[in-house]
Amino acid sequence: MSVNANGAGAAVNGATANPDPKDVAQLERGVVGLLEQLRKVGLTVLNFEGAAQKGLYDGVNSVAEHLHAIDGMAPKFGDVEVSQDLLRYVDEGKSPQLFLKECFEKVESSSASQQDTSAGFAEFQEMLLAEMSTEWPEAAESVAKSAGVASAK
Repeated sequence: MSVNANGAGAAVNGATANPDPKDVAQLERGVVGLLEQLRKVGLTVLNFEGAAQKGLYDGVNSVAEHLHAIDGMAPKFGDVEVSQDLLRYVDEGKSPQLFLKECFEKVESSSASQQDTSAGFAEFQEMLLAEMSTEWPEAAESVAKSAGVASAK
């Protein structure tokens, strides 16, 4: 997905920036089917016996078919990109559904910290202007105007 000058998603190569929910559901089913087939092939390999040769061959062919089907869906998704952070998160065995929740929690925590810092600076500015008006009354109003606040007199 590309972003236009207004920050909004734009269509790329004829694909929409927001894929159709039916296409997303189809992709999810394809990926789940692929994962299930990979699990079965893994079990077949783990418990391999000579008689399992055909089952392994069929399993590998099924994996290839799933990959081909998923690859065929690529044009429907244009240039949708997946965050490297999300891929690392999933690689660590964590649920991708919780990724967004954790991101929001981090942003909320950071926002609260920034608000506290901003409030601290505002209090410091008020205290500084009050002290300046006592020590240098002739400069206090000029400094207050420069700072964009009401005079501390």
